[in-house]
Amino acid sequence: MVDLKPILRKLIQQLPSVINELSPEEFKRVYDTLSLARERVLEELVSEEDRIPKGAEFLYLLAGGDPKAFAKYAKQVPDANINRIAANKTTLDNALNKLQGIFQNRISKGEEAGIPQAGLQSSTVYGFKYSPKNKRLFVKFQGDGVYKYDNVPSTIAKLFMNGASMAKTQGSNRYGAWWRGKKPSLGAALNQHIKNLGFPYQKIS
Repeated sequence: MVDLKPILRKLIQQLPSVINELSPEEFKRVYDTLSLARERVLEELVSEEDRIPKGAEFLYLLAGGDPKAFAKYAKQVPDANINRIAANKTTLDNALNKLQGIFQNRISKGEEAGIPQAGLQSSTVYGFKYSPKNKRLFVKFQGDGVYKYDNVPSTIAKLFMNGASMAKTQGSNRYGAWWRGKKPSLGAALNQHIKNLGFPYQKIS
């Protein structure tokens, strides 16, 4: 496999001189290419023992994500690399944790796609999307990506989505302004009802 690290290093050194000349489409293309290269480099850094063999994802999908079913299939499938996973409990547990993370991340990315702009103007929050079934709240921030909040009850999610809080500070940014007493306020509601309550969260894009 080609060592990408020196190539990436040269590209990164040259980026500052050309980044401002790129159109949004060209910038996205460069970003996507570098992200893919980064994944390739990270794959190289993973030891052979920690790699998930080809076919293991399909097997996990076939097992419906059930650990016992996956272990059973891993023993039966005619593939020595996958058989090796099933032969060692620690290796099996590690593989299952990684596979669960891979599929959970794909589900999350699918759910957060197409977040609409919020009806309430906000200098902090661009938009949101809530899944009552999974109690998952996706919040797209102004200029700062998408975050996923887990285990958010529908009653709490509604308080946030309605901006049911009063701003306690004042100021402005490129996206708008806020002032003490502003209500409804998505930013204040996010702080009071989501962040301060400590729901598990993760930045996903």
